[in-house]
Amino acid sequence: MPTLSETAATPRYLLLEGNTPIGPALMPEQSENCCLTVYGFSAKGAYDRFLANSERELRPYPLVKRYLQQQSAEHDSQLMLVVLDANSPRQQSIMAVTMESAFAAQSDDAAHIGVEYHLDFDSQSGAYRLPESVT
Repeated sequence: MPTLSETAATPRYLLLEGNTPIGPALMPEQSENCCLTVYGFSAKGAYDRFLANSERELRPYPLVKRYLQQQSAEHDSQLMLVVLDANSPRQQSIMAVTMESAFAAQSDDAAHIGVEYHLDFDSQSGAYRLPESVT
């Protein structure tokens, strides 16, 4: 797993479209390696910025430990990511952590979490590229 020295606020919310958590699209050739990616937000101001830059009808919902634990258990052989405080659905670069790390940070009631991944936006495909070491 990549080790970065950055930290970010621990995610506490995710965004739903209807009843489905949403996340960024990944490059088609990489999406099979990542079963689920969701947008995670640390506070209301963070998801309000994202919502202002999105045309979709989204609503915040608490990112609960039970959800993180359930997703990690159901898909234990695949990478499961939580994007950290994205400003828009087409942001040039976004930070992410694994769902296991988000669960651990919430369980420890940690204010901050270590950033594990940077995903870069590919404007031609409209999707994000995972770092080479992930795939």
